[in-house]
Amino acid sequence: MARCCCCFGLRTGSILIGMLLLLLDLAGVVWAGLSLAVDYDKLDLQTWPEVLQTQLARLDSQAQHIANWVVLGLAGAGLLTDLALIFGAASRRRCGQLLWLIWRALVFTLATLALLVLLGLSIWLLVDASAAEKLGLDDQTLVDAIQDAFRSEEERQTRRRNSYIALLVASVVGLVIMSVLWGWYGAVDRNQRRLRHATVIVKTQHMHTSRL
Repeated sequence: MARCCCCFGLRTGSILIGMLLLLLDLAGVVWAGLSLAVDYDKLDLQTWPEVLQTQLARLDSQAQHIANWVVLGLAGAGLLTDLALIFGAASRRRCGQLLWLIWRALVFTLATLALLVLLGLSIWLLVDASAAEKLGLDDQTLVDAIQDAFRSEEERQTRRRNSYIALLVASVVGLVIMSVLWGWYGAVDRNQRRLRHATVIVKTQHMHTSRL
């Protein structure tokens, strides 16, 4: 229990975990902030075009704008809790780690559930030919979503299947990453428990000394 996180101590490991997640959340804040700034520039110029041709290309501009605000809010909250974890572990105070544990438990749980749903959806789309129709994704919607320039039905089916496989792989990779994050979460939780145990011991010793 004294060692974790690449053979670092629990306290040092907690600080390193906080720093790594701090960098990720900081990148999220910067990305979302820049995206929002670009959006507002486009509004000022009245030249709001379609979203950049990426995997989110078919989201309309307003939906992308809302998504940027959501990312900014989540990354900002994560940034604050990461700082609380770092300072809490460095100063041996439990409150900062408790705040981080509560926030990350919520975020990690929701992310894991979302990935499991995505995994199930991708498997369903692969094994059931009528799944897309049941979900309201007709051929034209799928063609637009994956920017399909092919004409033949065979090429269209191949492109569609490759998209489902990519979705499946992304879900599995996401779940692997989440398992690593849950491992980090467990390391911080162990450090929190150790601090609580040490606090109880100190209080007990103090009470014993005062009685003497």
